[in-house]
Amino acid sequence: AKSGTGGRVSLSGVVVSGDAHLGHVLVATLSNGTMEAVNITAAQYLHEASVLDASTSLTEPKTNNKAVIESDEALKVMQSMQPLHEQLKPLMTKVVASLSTMGKIVGGQTKPSEANASSIATFISTKEKCEQDIVLPLQEMNELSSNRMNVLKDMHAHQEKQVQQLKNMIDTLRQRMKVTSEKKMIAESNANV
Repeated sequence: AKSGTGGRVSLSGVVVSGDAHLGHVLVATLSNGTMEAVNITAAQYLHEASVLDASTSLTEPKTNNKAVIESDEALKVMQSMQPLHEQLKPLMTKVVASLSTMGKIVGGQTKPSEANASSIATFISTKEKCEQDIVLPLQEMNELSSNRMNVLKDMHAHQEKQVQQLKNMIDTLRQRMKVTSEKKMIAESNANV
C-alpha cells in the first residue's frame, strides 16, 4: 500500500482474534500507525453465499421467469375481465322485469279443442316473450358463469403450482439455515480453541 505522501506503507503487525460473538477478525497494523480490521467470518459467509447463489438458485431460473410471466399474464387477464356481478346484473334485471310484467301465468280455462286464433296468438306471444326475455338471458348467464368457473379453475391450478413452488423454496431455505447453523457452531467452537 502507498501513503498519501508517495512513500510506501508496510505491514507492521497482524493478529487474528477469535471472538465467539464477532467471529474471526483480522487486525493489521500498518507502518504509518493506522489499523485495518477485517471480519474473516463475515467475509467467508458472504463468499459462500455468493458461490451458493451462483451455483444453485431457489428455483431454476427458467421456471422462475416463466412463473413470473405467467402470474403477470394471469393478473392482466383478471384485471381486464369485467366482474361477474356486473356482467350478470343487466341480464338479471331483464329477467326480473320480464317476469313482473307477465303477471300470473296459470293454466287457461280454454280447452285445446276450443282454442281460437286469438288464444293461440296470445300463447305464441307469451312463449316468444318468455324465450326472448327470460330463457335467453338465463342461458347467457349460465354461459358467463361457466366461462368464469373455467377461468377460476385455471387460476386455482396456477395458484396451487405457486404454493408448491413456495413450499419448495421454504424447504430449500430451511436446509440452508441448517447448514449455516452447523457452520456457525463449528466457527464458534474453533473460536473457543
